[in-house]
Amino acid sequence: MDGRVAIVNGFGRTLGDGIIGLQALHAVRALGLLRREAVLFRLVMPSPVIEGVYAAAADLAEIRVLPWEDATPARPFAGATGFAEVIDMRDFAFDPDFRGVAMIDYFLRRLGADPASVPAAWKRNTWLAPRVAAPAPAAGGACRRRCRRVSWRGWSGIAGCRC
Repeated sequence: MDGRVAIVNGFGRTLGDGIIGLQALHAVRALGLLRREAVLFRLVMPSPVIEGVYAAAADLAEIRVLPWEDATPARPFAGATGFAEVIDMRDFAFDPDFRGVAMIDYFLRRLGADPASVPAAWKRNTWLAPRVAAPAPAAGGACRRRCRRVSWRGWSGIAGCRC
């Protein structure tokens, strides 16, 4: 038997769901609240951005493909057989426990953590943001200062900046 936890449909199909769900996983791991190492089974999406987010999360969990024929909970997912625990999040948007709660709290609870015990700072994007820092603009410092002034005056974008 595999001593790990299988997370089926690991945090949904969209970019926002994935970022929030992976933040929940990061938080429970960092705070020592996850009972076992995790294996995420997720659908492969045609979006390079979504795939990039999950690639950045490779140190949070092993990530495996969830076949499309297993995308809904209509049948048990055979790929999770033998795991010590299975957290099935397929079709979580239709889960009555999902209604009326913050998505991060829903994911934390599904991962076995009491959302009230997780500090607010751990509910913010602390795992992805440091990995995707925006590059510095190519324009020089004087131009950036001037462009900020233009923007602060309420002009649209940096149209008034001619560096």
